[in-house]
Amino acid sequence: MNIIKYSTIILFLYINTLYASSNSISNKNKILFISSYNYSFPTISNQIKGIEEILDKKNYQIDIEFMDTKRFDPTIVEPLFYNTLKMKERLLKDYDVILVGDDNALHFIKKYQKEFFYKKPIVFLGINNILFAKEMAKNKYITGVLEESSIPETINLIETLHPSKNKILTIIDDTNTTKGILNSFTPEILEKLILLNISNFSFNEIKEKLETIPSGVPLLFISAVKDKNSKILEFNSSVNFIKKYTSSPIYHFYEHGIGNGLIGGKVIMFIDQGRKAAFLVKDIISGKNIENINLQKTENKYLFDYKEITKYNLLDKIPENSTLINEPKSFLNQPITDILYEIIGFLIIISIWIIYLLYKLNKNSKKIINSYRDVQHIINGTVEGIILSKNNICTKVNTSTLELLNFKKNEIVGKNIQELFSKKYRDKFNHKLEKDSIYKYEANLVNSEGKEITFLIKEREIKLQNELLRISSILDLTEIKKKDELLQEQSKMLAIGEMIGNISHQWRQPLSVISSILNNWKAFEELGELNKKTILEETDIIIENTQQLSSTIDDFMYFFKNENISSEFTVSELIDNILRLENSSLKMNNIKPIVNINSQTKLYLNRNKLLQAFINILNNSIEALSHNKDDNRILLISAKETTDNIIITIVDNAGGVKDEILNKIFEPYVSTKEQLNGFGLGLYMTYTILNKMNSQITIENKKFAIKDIEQKGIEITITIAIQTKENDYN
Repeated sequence: MNIIKYSTIILFLYINTLYASSNSISNKNKILFISSYNYSFPTISNQIKGIEEILDKKNYQIDIEFMDTKRFDPTIVEPLFYNTLKMKERLLKDYDVILVGDDNALHFIKKYQKEFFYKKPIVFLGINNILFAKEMAKNKYITGVLEESSIPETINLIETLHPSKNKILTIIDDTNTTKGILNSFTPEILEKLILLNISNFSFNEIKEKLETIPSGVPLLFISAVKDKNSKILEFNSSVNFIKKYTSSPIYHFYEHGIGNGLIGGKVIMFIDQGRKAAFLVKDIISGKNIENINLQKTENKYLFDYKEITKYNLLDKIPENSTLINEPKSFLNQPITDILYEIIGFLIIISIWIIYLLYKLNKNSKKIINSYRDVQHIINGTVEGIILSKNNICTKVNTSTLELLNFKKNEIVGKNIQELFSKKYRDKFNHKLEKDSIYKYEANLVNSEGKEITFLIKEREIKLQNELLRISSILDLTEIKKKDELLQEQSKMLAIGEMIGNISHQWRQPLSVISSILNNWKAFEELGELNKKTILEETDIIIENTQQLSSTIDDFMYFFKNENISSEFTVSELIDNILRLENSSLKMNNIKPIVNINSQTKLYLNRNKLLQAFINILNNSIEALSHNKDDNRILLISAKETTDNIIITIVDNAGGVKDEILNKIFEPYVSTKEQLNGFGLGLYMTYTILNKMNSQITIENKKFAIKDIEQKGIEITITIAIQTKENDYN
């Protein structure tokens, strides 16, 4: 029962609300506004704005019907509009006052007043034909606002600003609007004008005539809507058309178009026109007899576009009481309320951007932290031991180092790293590292039990947090020399020290950039000079650099994945991947590879293993090229397709390989490098990997010419069979 009771109460309240709402609508005074044009026509929005300023929506309901006679032939539109009103005829009796805008609408009223608006009070506005407007106002049910253009004042203005004996070129057409305006011209005014009626020409012909007008010669614009072919241009389009083909200041009697190409004049203000008409409507509704209401006139004023006036150097010559639009405003010359609003708005925007920036920084900081943790996991998960030292004192080690030597962390960190070497090899660690160079050698280290183990050691200097450190990677060679099947993984590990160095190299600049920006922000904030522009510009730099850091980690992680699976990729993607990984080494050795890939076919192979094979090849070439002069290091990488294969060629100008080495170059422990820098595993593993993929590799000494200069080096050709998912040789 309670549910029924409450439902009944709610329903009653709802019906009562609907009734009240309906009642409030019916209590409003209803006005019908018939406009000759359409809402997009420039005068209409200001007319409506002026009307609605006086006739508020709370007490007045304004309905609008557009005849649209500016865009379409009035003789065609009028019957259609008649039918529209005929369909709505029973609703017309509900309107208290009829507002009529512009000439065509008033002509329609004259024809159909008795049929649709018998004894209805009618208020007109925007009528160009003053004589016609005054004639219609003799009807006791009609009054309005006369649209009297300031024609003499604008003509005199043009003559003052542009002294000349020539007549003023005036652009007109055959529309009713233009005819109404011309009817108000005195013979004295017409004597000063040359009329160019575009309705006698096509727009193409008008274009040719406009192009002949000398620059700076003033034009008076009345209307240019329709040409002789009845082609219609909307008002703004017609202004743009004239501006496009002349370099003249264009004057006008009306406010619309000023600010969009027209320079100005003494003009009719349509918002004022709308207000005056609305006041007449208000008087009628309040009970004033329309027969006792006199015709009103608009108050015209001088209005100019600041940009156009300054363009023609006329700013100092216009009347003192002129209004300028598009004028740059000084911040301090604005009203105090506007200044306060702008300051508050600016502070709100800055606050939002700072919050957003902090969010992005927090997000990117987490990304960097996660990337750093990923690197730690990678480093700790490698077979290779990694040791950081400063002045021979160990500062950090990875988990693999502790496992290889069976030490606890506190037994190594803080100790002299030479103590790890057997006495025979301690002098090797004393060598001086040259800047950006990698030093490789074999040495015996002693584990916690006193047992000597042979390691492959690679070392280089890196700079972290403004400290010069030595990074040493150690690889246990015991199993490498016993088990051939482990050669692939061990060959890959030989590159890890260099890759870690590459990462530190590639991270150094982005981290330096980010650190510099944040330090600047802190300083600017303390000085009170941190601004939105700086934050916006430098946020993009921070985000770009964090993305570069993340991209480096992604490439690094992909290279060290030990996945035995195949995937689809193109040769172009593979080469891009390799060059990103080797980017630091290439830059360090002043090598700029020339790449020409003519292959888009997708390969289906073990990308990780193929990546290792090509890195081995590229490392050999980089090492060999490092002995050339800086300006003579050539590395060419190209690829092309045949029916069954993709052929990749790598050529350098490092001088080639001795014949006795070339004959056994793919055998294990045969090195093409200097004694300290090569261990002969790379090309052997490359050969093994490619062989398992049903692919071949050949190496030969090569002579070639670049810019008529003979070069000598090696040419490595890799022929990869194009394979499908059903034919996987990984």
